[in-house]
Amino acid sequence: MANSNIDIDLLRRRVYDNLNDAATKNSDEYHYDQKDEKLQTKQSPYCFQNFVCLGVAVAVFYFTDFLNVILYDASIKSTWFWSGALFLSVHLGILVYIVFYQSFWKKLHSDEWETKFPRVFPIATSAFIIGMICFSVSLWPVWGFLTPLIFLSLFLGGVVIIAMIG
Repeated sequence: MANSNIDIDLLRRRVYDNLNDAATKNSDEYHYDQKDEKLQTKQSPYCFQNFVCLGVAVAVFYFTDFLNVILYDASIKSTWFWSGALFLSVHLGILVYIVFYQSFWKKLHSDEWETKFPRVFPIATSAFIIGMICFSVSLWPVWGFLTPLIFLSLFLGGVVIIAMIG
């Protein structure tokens, strides 16, 4: 009985000492090590998958004659098209305001965006989704059921270009 009490006391002291050691460690060094580990495992934006995605987006843009269809095709539903353009303009306006104005001129770090502007991201996301739905409806007479796939490939190509530039 006395032996088990000693073991329990010894265990409590070891746990208490480990907790104190962890509390006295410099937290900046600990986070720095974690960030350093993540930076070492971070992939380059110039990987094979990104080039394939970019190639698919360029091929889709070329073979669907995307720009000429948007500019000159009479079967596009113009009300839906301009509604989509309006919603995407809202999305891009929010993007420019947050990323460029707040980050570069106001020097606001990206970790603080959600705390300082909590409603901006849901508004931007919903504007993007509604805009893509409007564009899909407007261009459905041209490409039919391939319209969402065309937009998906072009969107992923745009994301890859932004990742490669930034």
